[in-house]
Amino acid sequence: MSAPISRVYKYPLTFGDWVSVPMPEGAEVLCVQIQHDEPFLWARVTPENPPALRHFRIAGTGHDLGSNVGRYVGTFQMHDGDLVMHVFEDGPSEATDLLEALRLAHAEMSAMRSAVGPGLLTDKAIDTAAAAIAKATRIAP
Repeated sequence: MSAPISRVYKYPLTFGDWVSVPMPEGAEVLCVQIQHDEPFLWARVTPENPPALRHFRIAGTGHDLGSNVGRYVGTFQMHDGDLVMHVFEDGPSEATDLLEALRLAHAEMSAMRSAVGPGLLTDKAIDTAAAAIAKATRIAP
């Protein structure tokens, strides 16, 4: 059996106090930089891993970081240094976890419904959805 392939992928960063970026589970965030006047985040990923949301706090110099920021990722500058932004990674909030759990559950239920036909919700579909919610919210099923 061969080792999983890892690659470096880039992800655009949108402006906002908190941004969520979907990337393969277990991704290692490497840096943030400007490319073509836009901020990007680079991460080492294993592309075949299932997707997971990662959450980042983007704050300007002198702005309140809040009490729940995590690991520092990097700093980028725009507009000839007039705009300086700092990026921190954070674990998902409880609300974001629940939203992601519901999205995963919906996807699992839709896939199962397509497989068994409309109106036929099986025990397997329910168990699969419960497992998706449990994984996303870290709650034992």
